[in-house]
Amino acid sequence: MPLMLTIPLSVALLVAVTAMQPAAACEDAAPPLIHVVAEPTAVSVAADFSLSELDAMAQRSGIAHQPAPLGFYSSSVLHDVRLQPSQATTAACTDRLQIELDIRLSDRRIEIGREVQQQRCRYTAALAHYQRKAEADRLVFADYVTTVARVLHTTPLPQLADTTDAGSVAADQVRLEHWVEAVVAQHLQALHQARLAAFQAIDTTEEMRRLAEACTRGA
Repeated sequence: MPLMLTIPLSVALLVAVTAMQPAAACEDAAPPLIHVVAEPTAVSVAADFSLSELDAMAQRSGIAHQPAPLGFYSSSVLHDVRLQPSQATTAACTDRLQIELDIRLSDRRIEIGREVQQQRCRYTAALAHYQRKAEADRLVFADYVTTVARVLHTTPLPQLADTTDAGSVAADQVRLEHWVEAVVAQHLQALHQARLAAFQAIDTTEEMRRLAEACTRGA
């Protein structure tokens, strides 16, 4: 059964960005708005690989696993930047832009070795273990979204054109999209490191012992 998880913050964070105000015809216009949508997907559970296949995958990854893994948890972080005219217009600037950043914690999957399904106690313990990783990943993702939203809120926008002709509006759109992409990329490495740290904090010696002894304890 899929495990439905939701993020512990507003699904939509609407933040007005402190902008370097354009001059001349647009000097009285409101700065563009940035709409950050954070959306983690549900976690699916599968048993598509045998334990020997999982062990071979772990060996190829270059990550030491002792004992051999009973499964894994995986996910992807994707994003999309969309720009559109803002509904808030002024007489001087009728085509100011609104930016929407959609960040998704996607492809969330728990895989457990096929043989493990034959032992209910072992399967239950393994599933709980990888569910803890999925929850840790969700929390790290929430922190990442909060950080990106805060940086977008506090970093000045690139200088925008002071006219509303089609060429200037198109150039503004390119500048703003590159700016958002740069902010997202700037924090991806920190997100990766935080996820690894969160997973390693779960893979303790005691946790590995608990998984190995699950059936002997009658779990």
